[in-house]
Amino acid sequence: MTMMLVPFSLPPGLFVSNLYNNNNNNTTTQLSPTSSLPLEKGEHVQAAESRFWDLRPQLTLVNAPMARFSLFRLPTKLRRRVRRNRMATIIALFVLVGLLIFPFYSAYCVYKPPRYLIHWLRRKYPDVLFEEPTDQKIIALSIDDAPSTHTDDIMQVLEENDAHATFFVIGSQVEGRKDKLVNLVAKGHELGNHAMHDEPSKSLSNERLLEEVHLVKDMLTEAYAANGQILPNNYFRPGSGIFNRRMRDVLGNQGFRITLGSVYPHDPQIPYPDTNAKHILSMAHPGAIIICHDRRSWTVPMLRTVLPELKRQGYRIVTITDLVKAVSSQNQGQ
Repeated sequence: MTMMLVPFSLPPGLFVSNLYNNNNNNTTTQLSPTSSLPLEKGEHVQAAESRFWDLRPQLTLVNAPMARFSLFRLPTKLRRRVRRNRMATIIALFVLVGLLIFPFYSAYCVYKPPRYLIHWLRRKYPDVLFEEPTDQKIIALSIDDAPSTHTDDIMQVLEENDAHATFFVIGSQVEGRKDKLVNLVAKGHELGNHAMHDEPSKSLSNERLLEEVHLVKDMLTEAYAANGQILPNNYFRPGSGIFNRRMRDVLGNQGFRITLGSVYPHDPQIPYPDTNAKHILSMAHPGAIIICHDRRSWTVPMLRTVLPELKRQGYRIVTITDLVKAVSSQNQGQ
């Protein structure tokens, strides 16, 4: 039988065994890209190719690295180690990002507490006043560290905008300014208790704390009496805005209610009226209690921006007691 050789390409390293049997001896032939397939006489190339592929079950892969490691697959143990290392790296990156973000987010929550944080505080400390949830366009304005040389200017801008506020009084600043307290009450504003000195109330002993709040309460009662009125509240705002369980118990037993707020531009530390005004306006919402401060020259220009804009948005700007009464009346009517 006459045979011809026809060029035929196979993947590198492929060995064909037992393709042909000559005198019962197995013949092993390596076919490479330059190898040839035996072609019988009269057989077309296409037929030879078909005959070869029909013999595929007899193909044996011998010493073929590319086939053994298809797509360059790594050994199983090494693959598992790589996966574990990759997962550990991803977890480490997440932890690192969290550690980097957390301090900034915490600082942001102090500067601009999100609404959910205020709601959580209200639920955790129901005896502490942060705000009064309502859908009424009403908002309370409170001003700490009164009276001062700036109090009259603050009263003026409030009057210009038909707004009222609760002034929290520091007892040590009243001497020589009792007339300012009387005038505040006469103008329809409200007085609250801010202890005797500008210091963290948390640092005071129980005895000292009670002594101070009662001293200031007597000053407030006197100012109301001069207007023929009775002190309408027992609001106490702790120095530095910090309280604890001990203070809540001691003051609560004496009829005082710790009163904070939900919108605070940190104006004692930030002397920029435009920045503080933007802060307040960005956080203003129905039932909020705004905290700002007397005794600073930048408070009046801040209020000149904030009050007209709140009025334009339809808010009534009232004292804390008026806010509480308005929300209470609404709830009773529902």
